[in-house]
Amino acid sequence: MSSPHTSIGARCAAMSVLLGFAMLGCDSGTPAARQRATSGERTSAVTSSSTAPLASSSTPRSLPRNPYAGAWRGKYKATQASVTVPKGVAYKWWEGDDGASASGDGQIELTVAEDGSVAGTSSGALGNLTIRGMVEEDVLRAGVTPTDQASEASMTGVLVGTVTEKSIEAQLRVSSHDAALVRRSAVRLTRK
Repeated sequence: MSSPHTSIGARCAAMSVLLGFAMLGCDSGTPAARQRATSGERTSAVTSSSTAPLASSSTPRSLPRNPYAGAWRGKYKATQASVTVPKGVAYKWWEGDDGASASGDGQIELTVAEDGSVAGTSSGALGNLTIRGMVEEDVLRAGVTPTDQASEASMTGVLVGTVTEKSIEAQLRVSSHDAALVRRSAVRLTRK
């Protein structure tokens, strides 16, 4: 039986892995967003009510349609991902992972709505997954969660990539609920 300190250390290591995956999906944004940030342009959607004009109810404002709206389909081939931890941190479950479980082929189907929101599903070696996120400018950022939250084989992670008119080139990175299994895959989706 492990001591409470070992259990806490294992949990901290698992949370560090998940945080690392989340951070992989975060960057300074698209080239346009980075340009605005370096030029000092403010990108906040919040403006002061004293300086913002009031919208007229007689002229409704609609958002432009997302150019990537529509149905997308693709495949993945999940493989074991390596994890780097600080010296002195041991997580014995990674040593026992031979890479066979939760590895292999699967499918992903996504729908990008006109407002850029993303909803989808995945099935295959990683189990049945639900995908929710956004396409902003030319970047897809989505969270991946198990369809059945109670499943011991459930995987959680991120799907992040670049969108063009014809394809989405992304990276899928997930781990099991206890972070004992860590998997990754390149993903290519095309319009249905």
